[in-house]
Amino acid sequence: MLFRLIKYHIFALLVFGSLISVDKGNCSHADESPKNVLLLNSYHQGMSWVDHVTTGVHDIITPETSDVILFIENMDTKHNPSPDYLRTLRNLYKSKYAEVDFDLILASDNNAYDFLRSYRSELFGEVPVVFCGVNDFHEDQLSGLSKFTGVIEGLSATETVEIALKNHPGTKEIFVINDYLKTGRAAQKEISQQLEPFSSQLKIRYNDNLSLTELENQLARLGKGVVVLLGGYFSDRDGYYVTYEQIGRILAESSHVPIYCLVEFNLGEGVVGGRVVDGLSQGQAMAGIGMRILYGEDADAIPVVKKNVNRSIFNYEELKRFGIDEKLLPGDALIT
Repeated sequence: MLFRLIKYHIFALLVFGSLISVDKGNCSHADESPKNVLLLNSYHQGMSWVDHVTTGVHDIITPETSDVILFIENMDTKHNPSPDYLRTLRNLYKSKYAEVDFDLILASDNNAYDFLRSYRSELFGEVPVVFCGVNDFHEDQLSGLSKFTGVIEGLSATETVEIALKNHPGTKEIFVINDYLKTGRAAQKEISQQLEPFSSQLKIRYNDNLSLTELENQLARLGKGVVVLLGGYFSDRDGYYVTYEQIGRILAESSHVPIYCLVEFNLGEGVVGGRVVDGLSQGQAMAGIGMRILYGEDADAIPVVKKNVNRSIFNYEELKRFGIDEKLLPGDALIT
């Protein structure tokens, strides 16, 4: 596990080196008062994605040794998605940070991003915002907003299905699973767009909004020639929550067919793997852009990063279970 974490850090730092590097020789604030930075996470502490994003931010900003004071708020919107709750957060932050002048705001995932698009000016003024982990991004979302930039979360459904077809040449159907929360809907929209070119050769099917038990029963009935593609799943139709780390194992217990995933935190017991997004590199990239802004770059001059830098990661036990030859995997694949 330690070796795997070290590889994560090295990979992400190499990939995002151009985003992270800043010219400190030209900066004007090195000897000034500390800079206040707010990290607004959409979800809750203890969720591995949030923990990895936060670690990535710490890797770059290093508040323990720099002139940055880092404030962290976890919005917990997976458990509390209602508009009333978001208005409560607005009132809380308005009171809590009335006397704090932020120099930069970092926002992870869609709910924090959307919250700041609505309330940034009211709560914090025209403070620069850098985001990461945003699905279904369109440039027109930033129309009329200044000092917004960041890193999108691009899913690699196309590449993952191509890998699955190579590993399972008799595949006739891809069964895609997402929940019906905001992030799950955004993920399904992106996945469906990417998988459209496969529709002439494969049946592409999407799960209905079922209870988890009903979904497990549906998986148990899947037969030979089907591959499952797991997008984002956190809650079923009845509001029963499971962690992203648990859902792969739960689904695998009912499935006789291989399950591939698109996000690193789903890659655990029972899941083969895929070309996955990971929170650590997203957090590092976001913080790297943020540091450039703190050192004097104009946020409006930094374009949103749309480059897909996802990685191929696979579970050794599942490769063995389904008789997948490691030689069929991408050359840069990491096997855990």
